[in-house]
Amino acid sequence: MNLEDTLKSFLTELIVPIVQDAINGTLVTKEEKEETVYMTFKQIEKEYYVSRQTVDRRVKNGRLTKIKDGGRVLFSRKEVDGMFKKRTLAGVDTNKFKKKYNAA
Repeated sequence: MNLEDTLKSFLTELIVPIVQDAINGTLVTKEEKEETVYMTFKQIEKEYYVSRQTVDRRVKNGRLTKIKDGGRVLFSRKEVDGMFKKRTLAGVDTNKFKKKYNAA
C-alpha cells in the first residue's frame, strides 16, 4: 500500500462520519422544528428581527391582528409571515447565529 492510498483511506474514515453526522443533524432539527399556528412577541422578534414597537405599530394600523389568550398575546403565523421577511445573509438564515446581522 502506498502513501497515497493510506492517506485516502484515513481521510475517508475521518470525513465520512463527520459529513453523515452533519446531514443527519440538520434533518433532525428540521423534523423537530414544528411550526405552531400562533406566535408570541418574542418569537416574532427572534425570527424576523423586528422590535415589539414595530409589531405594536402594525397592530395599531390594523395590518396585524392580535389574539388574546388569557394573559398572553398571540399572532397568527400566516399573517406574520406575510407581513415580515425572514432575514438571510448570502442565503444563510441568520437566525442560527447569536449576533444579529443586517441583511441588505
